[in-house]
Amino acid sequence: MVLSSIKKWSYNKELLEKKDAIGVSSSQTSINTGSKVGIIYAFREGSAEKTIASVKDTLRTQNRIVSSLAFVDKKEDTDGYTFKAYSRTHLKWNGIPQGPPIDEFLSRNYDLLICPERNISEHMRYVLDLTTSRLKIGLNVPCADDLYDIIIDTSPEKDLKFIFTDIFKQLEIISE
Repeated sequence: MVLSSIKKWSYNKELLEKKDAIGVSSSQTSINTGSKVGIIYAFREGSAEKTIASVKDTLRTQNRIVSSLAFVDKKEDTDGYTFKAYSRTHLKWNGIPQGPPIDEFLSRNYDLLICPERNISEHMRYVLDLTTSRLKIGLNVPCADDLYDIIIDTSPEKDLKFIFTDIFKQLEIISE
């Protein structure tokens, strides 16, 4: 109990210090003007990863610059992956992610930041909180009000392809 409280205090202290140091901000933009897109997600083997790759390719054909960061829920090095990723080896004792993939992702300023995840872990929330983006978009989860500018409601049984389709459909409606 005490260790858990100390861990949470350390996490929040470091998050606030880092936010102040980099000046994280958010302001409204339109999907039509969002040329730099960031996607943060939890890596899944198989068709979900193909969906992410397809979404990134589609955005690139629309002349958007796309960066992504995946969390691989294993305790292994992520250098062998063909995409930017971090794993349990990148987490400090208090749950804060660290390392080159995180630093590189956080160093960019995005127009749109998309998170298609239903379960937001503390380390993913940390990256979402510190990412500078004009518009943050994600699913309706318990912490969504604190994280996103636009919250998308989707059915829990829908797959990742449907989630992205729904996100882009909602963004088009809002942009009109």
